[in-house]
Amino acid sequence: MDSCVYKCSEGFEMQGPDTLYCRENGKLLTINNEERRPVCVDKMPPEIKCPPPEVVPAAKGSKGTEVHWEVPRPSDNSGILPKLLTEPNFVFPGDYMEIGRTLIRYIAVDHAELRSTCEFEITVYDDEPPTVHDDNSKEKLEITQSHQSGHKFSQGRHTVTYRAVDLNNNEALCSFDVIMTPRALPNKIRHMMRGFYYQGDCSNLNVQAYLKKMFLQHLSEKFEKAELCLRQGTCSLKTVRVLCGNTTDHVRRKRDVWEHIGGEELELEFEITIDVDQELNDTEAVIQNFLETIQNLKWDMDEDFVLQPTTSSPFPLSDSQFSHQNENIPGSVVFTEGETTLECKPGSVPNDDLCVLCSPGTYYDSSVRECRDCPIGHYQEDEGQLECNKCPDGMTTEYSRTRNETECKGICQPGTYSPTGLETCLACPIGTYQEHSRQHTCRCVRKERQLLVCNLPQSLIVGRSATKCLECPSNFSTEIVGATNVSQCLDLDPCAKKDHCMNDGVCTRHGREAKCICKEGFGGDRCEQDIDECLQKPCFNDGICVNVEGSFYCNCSSGFKGTLCDAEVDECLSSPCLNNGTCLDKVNDFACICPAGYEGPQCERAQEICYPDILCLNGGTCIEPEGSNHSYCVCAEGFTGIDCSVDVDDCENVTCLNNGRCVDEIASFKCLCQEGFEGSLCETEIDECASHQCFSGSTCQDLVGRYQCICPPGWSGTFCETKLSSDFVLNFPDSKATIANMASMTLNSPLSDVTVSMWVQTTDTQRSGTPMSYAVASTSTSDGENTIVDNALTINDCSGVRVFVNNEPLVTEVQMADGQWHHLAFTWSSENSGEWTLYKDGKQQSNGTHLRPNDVIPGGGNLVIGQEQDAVGGGFSPVETFTGNITRVNVWNSYFSKSNITRLCSLDDDIPGKVVAWPDFLPGVKGNVNILQNERPL
Repeated sequence: MDSCVYKCSEGFEMQGPDTLYCRENGKLLTINNEERRPVCVDKMPPEIKCPPPEVVPAAKGSKGTEVHWEVPRPSDNSGILPKLLTEPNFVFPGDYMEIGRTLIRYIAVDHAELRSTCEFEITVYDDEPPTVHDDNSKEKLEITQSHQSGHKFSQGRHTVTYRAVDLNNNEALCSFDVIMTPRALPNKIRHMMRGFYYQGDCSNLNVQAYLKKMFLQHLSEKFEKAELCLRQGTCSLKTVRVLCGNTTDHVRRKRDVWEHIGGEELELEFEITIDVDQELNDTEAVIQNFLETIQNLKWDMDEDFVLQPTTSSPFPLSDSQFSHQNENIPGSVVFTEGETTLECKPGSVPNDDLCVLCSPGTYYDSSVRECRDCPIGHYQEDEGQLECNKCPDGMTTEYSRTRNETECKGICQPGTYSPTGLETCLACPIGTYQEHSRQHTCRCVRKERQLLVCNLPQSLIVGRSATKCLECPSNFSTEIVGATNVSQCLDLDPCAKKDHCMNDGVCTRHGREAKCICKEGFGGDRCEQDIDECLQKPCFNDGICVNVEGSFYCNCSSGFKGTLCDAEVDECLSSPCLNNGTCLDKVNDFACICPAGYEGPQCERAQEICYPDILCLNGGTCIEPEGSNHSYCVCAEGFTGIDCSVDVDDCENVTCLNNGRCVDEIASFKCLCQEGFEGSLCETEIDECASHQCFSGSTCQDLVGRYQCICPPGWSGTFCETKLSSDFVLNFPDSKATIANMASMTLNSPLSDVTVSMWVQTTDTQRSGTPMSYAVASTSTSDGENTIVDNALTINDCSGVRVFVNNEPLVTEVQMADGQWHHLAFTWSSENSGEWTLYKDGKQQSNGTHLRPNDVIPGGGNLVIGQEQDAVGGGFSPVETFTGNITRVNVWNSYFSKSNITRLCSLDDDIPGKVVAWPDFLPGVKGNVNILQNERPL
């Protein structure tokens, strides 16, 4: 009797005896009728190897990108595929990852709960320059500038440059020119000279008349000699006035007769006016010449006037000419140097020796001779006006100094509010109300109905001037949006509606709100979402998870059972071994230890004994040739050796494809395929899209071991089952208009035919605002170099709509900047001789042919709402920034007929674009753009 050593497979540790005794025929024997079965216990953890580190750039215009990698395939010495876990949870190839480093750890757990881990790092780096005010990384930029705001520029052209650098040292530059030009020359300049005094009797009217006459005559002679008056304009002397001065010391004489000791003063005041030729260009030279002329006149007059009256003086004052109560007049003329001032006509004010018209948004206040801002509720479009225009009844302006009537907006009525208190107004949400007009928000109210500003101290009572909607008392709410009185606040039980919580969820009241406690397997605010438990891969041992409403179940692979397929089926329970064979349980299999004289998978065959006592095993046949005293075993297929005990390795010359693993079987082999492959050699990739659940219109993308639904524009969800709402408006405020305000996305498909539809509301006639622009870097077929097509598809200037296709412009006279909502549609066909048509509010405005015939708008560029691009995703200009409201911008890759355009004008016919749908812009909103939800054109 020989001894046999029982050995465990690699990675297993034996528990029990390791030596068994065998009969001469090779069969195991029991000792003292006691069955001794050694047990192999798994001690080796599974093996797993992670992919190499991934380093990828961020997607264009985004702060991250989708990253793909190969999921590691763990293996175990048991032959059973280990369970695979991840840290962080639920991370898969193709997930979106932001700029930075992400460490991913895979954990393999075998059937004995032994674990192994591996990890690798994904780095998403930023290689895209910023667009001056914004960066795709959303991180803070280092911005430098050549000139600071408020810098004083001299006359001429000056370039202001901004430089922006992100955290990865990507750099962007932008610049604009500041052009300083001379101000226009006013048509009249009037100077006032004061400084001629007469010392004598002021009450004598003859003296005053004579002084006026002589003064006019003398000064007119001086004008006739002035170079400026002869060469460049017409000078005139107007409004000479004689003003009485103060009487000096008086003393009382006897019999109450006044005696003039010091005398009186009178003042001559006059105006000089010069009408200047409007064609003069050098305004500063004209003004300087005029001031020099005035100064020369003053010098001449200073020389002419004498301190004592003489007959040769311009003012010969003698005793014989004037008398006053029989008293002699000791008069004399004294010239006093006075100040020369610039007086402008009404509507303009002096500024550095120039008359400047009051700007639009202001008016001329004659009482103070200054330009003043138009008050709130008024506007002025023109320069140099004496008053402002009042807004129509029921309308006002947001700010003072308003320039256009279009900035007069309707006042929000009770029950509504807006950030400015003016149109566009929103109804107060359910649970709040507002009693007053022109309110900024909805306010809260206490039980005793005192009006209190929300979030402020409760002792602060707000009266009629309150600017917020009021919140109803605790546990109270309104039934409608736009409530205007506290009496509309009712004690409404939010759980009164039986169907508030779906899928048997339990509704609980929390104040005026309802919260749902969901049954296991459901989630969401109203338990409306069926949780897909299969995303956590709960089934062990290659079990297939099937998600059902509110739960899941596992379809177990052969050899396993249990709710999670975590229990192995004991194939020995059915006693498959015959002839007292001993059954050993295996994974999805069993093995029989046969007693002496029997063999076969179930000990069903009696063994043949060949000379000399050689047992032909595994179905081998003993052959003794005729005439010979020797015998030998003829082995069954799959076995070899003198006693047919050696299993032929059928995997020796077999290669399983796609990382499949070969398993040797009796006279055959089997390839265990990686997830996502099938076939005898794992040569066929499984098309998971053959049984996909993607909704109609979406595209199924077959991946290794899974699939992904690619949603059409305007749809989202795992299976593209959710239609995104188009009822929102993007508001580009005029008060915060900058080149940073936009909404952008990537247009992937090239277009040979295109239709663009949008709703636009604007009052901007000062800028050539751009509702939409598309720029792309096109590759030339001749030299392979990139060419920037900055106006591949652009619509701008709502004062006279212009359309560009591959940089070729169409100029129209279509007007949209009147403050009303307008529907604009443009359709173009390259293949049909470049035919195009422009529609406004469903009516054809202009059409033609030969617009880029047989041309294609390239794909892969940047589509921007609100800015015009001079480079792909950049090169924005303030004068082309859009202000106003935009909604429902959709793009199709086909040419539309008039009937289709008419359908687009109906707000109830929500037709998302096949190339770009309006909701697709939401993730790309940047800057000071307001998203007005649940809004549509009125």
